[in-house]
Amino acid sequence: MSMTQARANEIAFDLFRHRAMRESIRFDGLNREFGRLAKETGIPQEELHEFFVGFILPEMIAQGLTASGTVRFQYRGPVQGK
Repeated sequence: MSMTQARANEIAFDLFRHRAMRESIRFDGLNREFGRLAKETGIPQEELHEFFVGFILPEMIAQGLTASGTVRFQYRGPVQGK
């Protein structure tokens, strides 16, 4: 059985999306995380940000609204060192 590159990309995206949905994401640390990922993978930080904002975040919001009917944000105070 031979898998096409397009199908492999779909599977990788679905696995990433599934993990992102199940894990708690701290938005105050995303820039640092994108920077680390950019160094490790060679993918430009801007493209990582665009991917997250364009594909992952809208699905997370939609899923959250569907599941609970509301979105709750927790204020943790100002970010230290900024």
